[in-house]
Amino acid sequence: MLTTHVNEKLSKHNSSVSYSQANAVLYGAIRHVKETREEGKLSEVAMAIVFILEAFKSQDRVQWEDVKEASRAHGSLEKYLDSFT
Repeated sequence: MLTTHVNEKLSKHNSSVSYSQANAVLYGAIRHVKETREEGKLSEVAMAIVFILEAFKSQDRVQWEDVKEASRAHGSLEKYLDSFT
């Protein structure tokens, strides 16, 4: 599911993410949630999707706070994905 959502958006830019790259980000999201105890606000999969797409947009290093802010700005993962160009 993670790579499907991300690669659907990145394909419009002739780019993609591999399964192993997506998994690395997902495990980072899982670790972040455990360390910060911010369970339930945004799923780890949703965090990973936003993280990858935000990194692509900025072409720079992304922090988990950036992910949370981008998610809050759109209200839901679905709206975030709809807005991603």
